[in-house]
Amino acid sequence: MLLMTIIPVILSAVFLYLSFPNIFFLFGLWPCAWFFAVPLFYSLSGKSLKERIFIGTIFSFSFYPILVSWFIPYSFAGYLCFVLFLAIQPVLFCVLYPFAVSEKVKLLYVPSLWVASEYVRGLLMAGFSWNLGHSQSFNIPVIQFADLFGGWGVSFVLIFVNFCLYRVLTKKKQAIYIAAIVGVVGLVLSYGALTLAGEGKVKHLGTKVLAVQPNIDSHQKLDLKNVHSIIQQQLALTHKGLERIQPDLIVWPETAVPVDYRLFPSVKKRVFQLAQQSQARLLVGAALEDGENFYNSAVLFEPEGKARNVYYKQQLVPFSEFLPDYSWARFLQKVMKIKTVNFTAGEKGDVFSWQGRDGQVHKGGVAICSEDLIGEVFRSYVKQGAQWVVVLLNDGWFKEDRALVMHAQNAIVHAVENRIPVLRVANTGWSCLIHPSGKIEPSFLKQQPIFNKEDVFVYHLPVKLRTSLYDLLGDIFCGLCVAFVIIIFILLVIKNTFNKKPVNCCGGE
Repeated sequence: MLLMTIIPVILSAVFLYLSFPNIFFLFGLWPCAWFFAVPLFYSLSGKSLKERIFIGTIFSFSFYPILVSWFIPYSFAGYLCFVLFLAIQPVLFCVLYPFAVSEKVKLLYVPSLWVASEYVRGLLMAGFSWNLGHSQSFNIPVIQFADLFGGWGVSFVLIFVNFCLYRVLTKKKQAIYIAAIVGVVGLVLSYGALTLAGEGKVKHLGTKVLAVQPNIDSHQKLDLKNVHSIIQQQLALTHKGLERIQPDLIVWPETAVPVDYRLFPSVKKRVFQLAQQSQARLLVGAALEDGENFYNSAVLFEPEGKARNVYYKQQLVPFSEFLPDYSWARFLQKVMKIKTVNFTAGEKGDVFSWQGRDGQVHKGGVAICSEDLIGEVFRSYVKQGAQWVVVLLNDGWFKEDRALVMHAQNAIVHAVENRIPVLRVANTGWSCLIHPSGKIEPSFLKQQPIFNKEDVFVYHLPVKLRTSLYDLLGDIFCGLCVAFVIIIFILLVIKNTFNKKPVNCCGGE
């Protein structure tokens, strides 16, 4: 009997694992996400609260430890914490799953519960997580739906279809569920087709970009003896690219200058000279100091060599870039021997702007590394009139290609959500240009992405095509899902209290 419960749960975990970048398929098999939960629903049917907690735990620890195993070489302690926090969502979903509501209400309640539990986890993890909708980041027609309700809306559709499939297999009256699947999938695909057709031919800004991917071992950046060789390597690559194009903007990745250039005259001179000689603006990742504070930063240099804009990373990674100011965090760091870089978080980021050779004012936002996991970072720049967002990354800590691909999935979803181009410039990869439609340049379908190799890339930035509904509403859809789940719970409590019966949250459907 126990095996009949566990086997379907593990099967669901396997299907979901395959839908994301994995050891077998670098870009994942996104179709698996459309039916992964069917066995899970089967196992949850008629189970008690204790059994559902067990099922949620089995699912979580059959899925997440394998999905993010690429994190282990960076920090095993961090990996364990990461898995524990990610596991919150499936357990919460399983605990609240089998309420005694009508069949029609369940069609909305179950996907709403999944979105609500993802949203709660995102709040607890300050946005540093992957949602189900991100599994569709390479399914271009479907991902267009994200500009309405964000990646959350895609998660909702996936669980809706999964639940309907489960009902088709377990109920006698199947027509309503088949019709629901056809209707919802048809609606999403039609919206995607119309959206892609409406974009027509891609329009470009007058901004030509030279992106540098130096492939420098991240550990080398921790030794001051390597500073000059690191700068020299990136200068050589940049000059190689300048033989191909006269860019308006040159971009180096996160911590490309691993020190405060103002404290190293020779480094400062060489960076200024590059901006002057190329007559292009130079955006570089740097480590800046201000008194006792240490910032993960991005600096924009003008063609005449002076620094124009500076951005300090706002959303720092707990236990990696800072230690949360709690006694339990200090205890955890001591017990698990977690090494933390003590960065200081910056304040709200402003758009970088300048007047280009075409006479137009160009506006862009800058995000650093893990900030491309957080949708609000992109949306805040859109509110300020940004035409594009540049993400500087140093993913050299992660040696597996699937980690680099999985990291990029969030940026793809956020590009579509806000209908804004996103340029990713990484130390080791994945360096690419994401169009507002989610299409990637250069296309990984036509050529293998360049991972863990040095190279330079040339891009012409496309324009932000239009304002999306998600631009206007943000995560209000998640709020509605949370409210719906709470209302259903309250109504059930009231109903069962009036009838002097316990709330049916301990088993049965």
